Amino acid sequence: MKRLTCRAGLLAVLVLSISSCGDSPSTSEVEQLPLVDSSLAVGEPRQFEQGTHCGFRVLSRMINGQVWRAEGASDGDWFPGGWRTDSSTSDGRVAIRLVLAEDESTITASLNGTDVTYVAAGSEWQDSDLCA
Repeated sequence: MKRLTCRAGLLAVLVLSISSCGDSPSTSEVEQLPLVDSSLAVGEPRQFEQGTHCGFRVLSRMINGQVWRAEGASDGDWFPGGWRTDSSTSDGRVAIRLVLAEDESTITASLNGTDVTYVAAGSEWQDSDLCA
């Protein structure tokens, strides 16, 4: 009986671990993470906050000495579905979870079931990166 209880407990832990690995975090889960500053360690999730005024084509701060641009986003004010804030202000802030890939060439940004891949784009801002 004791072995059966242990196996059931291990199975429950395994199921919970697997189900939480693929889930994109909700806003409240992201807000529990430490804030990212100018550096991000491989595989350590951090909270990143950005105003909505200029969209999310480019992360608003250099991280690890790099500018980060969203794959496939062409418009300067691009905004992933599911990341919109309910804020009535034009510059409502959105907190997203960032995770740096092992090869340090991409960052996965996640919120509310929507993941976006950001690619390292060099150490210089381009005119198209800047918001008016």
